[in-house]
Amino acid sequence: STDPPKPLSQTQLPLANHAKSIKLTRRAITHNLDIFFGNTSNKSLQPPLKAKMKNTEEALDRLQAILSSGAAGMVPTERGKTIAKDATEAIGATVQLFDAVVAAIDETVRARIAMTHRQMLSVEAVSGVVTFCVIILLVAFLRIDRQRMQAELEITAQENRLQAIIDGALDAVVTMDHRSLVVEWNPQADIIFGFSRMEALGKPLTELIIPERYREAHAKGLQRFLSTGQAKILRQRIEITALRKNGEEFPVELTVIPVQVGGQMFFSSFIRDITEQKEAKNKLQESTSFIESVLEHLPNMVFVKDAKDLRFVRFNKAGEQLLGYSRSELLGKNDHDFFPKEEAEFFIAKDRETLSGGSLVDIPEEPLQTKSKGIRILHTKKIPICGSGGTPQYLLGISEDITEHKQAIKALKTSEERFQLAVRGSTDGIWDWNMAANEAYFSPRYKELLGYGEHEFPNTISTFWSHLHPEDRPWVTTAMTAHFERRYPYDIEYRMRTKSGEYRWFRARGQAMWNEMGEPARMAGSITDITKNKEAETALIRNQLEVRKASQAKSDFLANMSHEMRTPLNAVVGITDFLAQTPLSTEQLALVQRCAKASDGLLRMIEDLLLAAK
Repeated sequence: STDPPKPLSQTQLPLANHAKSIKLTRRAITHNLDIFFGNTSNKSLQPPLKAKMKNTEEALDRLQAILSSGAAGMVPTERGKTIAKDATEAIGATVQLFDAVVAAIDETVRARIAMTHRQMLSVEAVSGVVTFCVIILLVAFLRIDRQRMQAELEITAQENRLQAIIDGALDAVVTMDHRSLVVEWNPQADIIFGFSRMEALGKPLTELIIPERYREAHAKGLQRFLSTGQAKILRQRIEITALRKNGEEFPVELTVIPVQVGGQMFFSSFIRDITEQKEAKNKLQESTSFIESVLEHLPNMVFVKDAKDLRFVRFNKAGEQLLGYSRSELLGKNDHDFFPKEEAEFFIAKDRETLSGGSLVDIPEEPLQTKSKGIRILHTKKIPICGSGGTPQYLLGISEDITEHKQAIKALKTSEERFQLAVRGSTDGIWDWNMAANEAYFSPRYKELLGYGEHEFPNTISTFWSHLHPEDRPWVTTAMTAHFERRYPYDIEYRMRTKSGEYRWFRARGQAMWNEMGEPARMAGSITDITKNKEAETALIRNQLEVRKASQAKSDFLANMSHEMRTPLNAVVGITDFLAQTPLSTEQLALVQRCAKASDGLLRMIEDLLLAAK
């Protein structure tokens, strides 16, 4: 289940070879020193040589450990930058110690040769010389290897520094070969695209980070460059769409650099995820468009002047409509190009005041001569727009056309004056009830009708209700509700308590105003004292009642008289009619006829009398 050892990289292999070489050299030197100490009879040199040799072996062990750790890939990236320095120092210490060993051996050999004088060299001497020569050769090897190793370690350090720079880059660094296979993939590429280094190395770049719709164009561009040397995007910074491991497409900024190493072509890509920049740019554009739209559609004139020459550099639509000039006519010009001299100098003086003061300047009223609307009255505010150094660069102005507002104020003032005159000259009392603000107003005449002075009758709606006759409150409430809800006319009569305590009759008329939701917001009207009218009306009603009583008495009299007179006459008429039908003498018949005629006349007289009475 143990994973097989990973093959050494191009950077690690020379370090491993040097470690092996040092190990073999140390063994050879130790072996030859053992032979030397075994054959020499001068045992006094052995302890110091042994001590120096021990120091030498420790230096070799340190050097081998440094090289072995670097070869095994155990040294972190930041530590890898110092491998060359540590290894060089270890080799230098080893060579110095070997120089000391060689010097000691040389001293021993010379002493031994001197002892033999001109005699034949002993085996001990010969062995010492041989050992000495072997050590000299080994030290020479170390010196030569030291120079070669320093050069290789310097290369390794440079490669480590370059790798550290690539690994620490904030951009993704991806390198591919001529077959489009990934050969370098830094940690930032892992973060941006989601593929680990092990997943990416050796894989086609097109399958990793290029959207499918662009892969064919990528392949054709690569082949065209390899065959003709022509390329459209190399050594340029471009924006394209890339692909993450999860399938998400996102914008990147890409720069591709072709590099030829050992006759082989590589392509190093520096890739930056610009998703946030794109979003920020889009938001900025949206914000700018929003501000542009707001300024363009503001009902007030908005203009911008440069701080140096006070020439117009910006105007909105409302400004064009107010002045009567197009934007093309206004931009690049100053106030003297459009307005009378006195107006232009006033505008410029206020501009300079704003720029020098560095704060808002409020101009409540200023006349402006327009092209087609005559003189308009503006309310203008000006403020400087400063650069990063605090120096004003532009002047922003916002002007509101208050001509109609001024005219309305004047008309309102005139209307109020008329109203006050009408109120003072009227015999009616004026009242105003603002329901939204819960405020009421009663004119001086209103209070006077109730016997109060100006400050004796509070201007509150509760004051009205407290002076209203209790029997009239339901009727007034019903009339108001009908006016508010069904818009019936409000014209009623009620009694109000005066200052003296008596109740007087008043006629109240009013009109309400409704808000957008159909709710009553305000109501105003007047009251008229109708007490005398009410008294006259009462007297008239009383007289009418008396007349009705007299008329009824007359009717009753006539009815009784008609009944009392007709009853006997009817009897007389009936008898005369009966007698006229009986045998009578001429004289008797004449008397009966005279009686019948007199009865008829009397009946007609009664009928005429009753008709005249009606």
